[in-house]
Amino acid sequence: MTAKPSPITIAVIIPHPDDEAYSMAGTLALAKSWGATLHLLCVTRGESGSHRALHALTPDELGTIRQAELAQSATVLGIENVECWDWPDGKLDCLEPQKTEQKLRHWLERVEPDYVFSLGEDGVYGHRDHICLFKRIKNSLEAIGFRGRWLTSQFPQAHFTKLWKALRRLNPNPIQTSIHATCLGQPRNQVSLVVPIDDVAQMKWNAIGAHQSQLNNGEPDSFLIPGLITPLLHEEWFQLERGTAYKNQNSPLFQAFGQQ
Repeated sequence: MTAKPSPITIAVIIPHPDDEAYSMAGTLALAKSWGATLHLLCVTRGESGSHRALHALTPDELGTIRQAELAQSATVLGIENVECWDWPDGKLDCLEPQKTEQKLRHWLERVEPDYVFSLGEDGVYGHRDHICLFKRIKNSLEAIGFRGRWLTSQFPQAHFTKLWKALRRLNPNPIQTSIHATCLGQPRNQVSLVVPIDDVAQMKWNAIGAHQSQLNNGEPDSFLIPGLITPLLHEEWFQLERGTAYKNQNSPLFQAFGQQ
């Protein structure tokens, strides 16, 4: 059996409540079970979205609900260190880059992570907030000379195409206009790391279920669009954006985290 590495610190940086759940909840649950210290930072309260059941909420009311749901999801995954900032949902690219990156740098320097997890460069389904935060994280890690590993969530090609098409019809449109559906996702053999999560699939399901405002009748597989979640309950994919390369895409998570 591969020896467990010494305790590590993982920083998770996401744009909205629920982004932690569908993208990497299984990996975070595994890391926690192996003794990692987890810090979760969500830079918005998700206030500009919608509630599946309550349609008359103000943005502040919705943000309060979604922040509480994030806390519940974190509890499911065993994440004790959770912060939720109040950057404007849907308008991250309107903020002054220097100020936002400075705040991110200060947070990273305080947490001192060995690993950073975030969404990827394509914004999962081209969401402009996701793409903007990726850029801010990249610049912040470069500025502090981060020497650990930065991993971003990846998904199968075409997995989010239906959602991408649906969101492009909204006004305002949350999709980055330069991102086409053909640019979303990757083939499995091109990602840096594949993490099997069958053993913690129920925890991922429950973490998604914590975000009740985003579900129909409390059903996790209704998240975003029906049928999106079930295919993501067996393994999670990551791209190494920064840090020491992995020897094997299919390395066990212990071994992968232990290789420095």
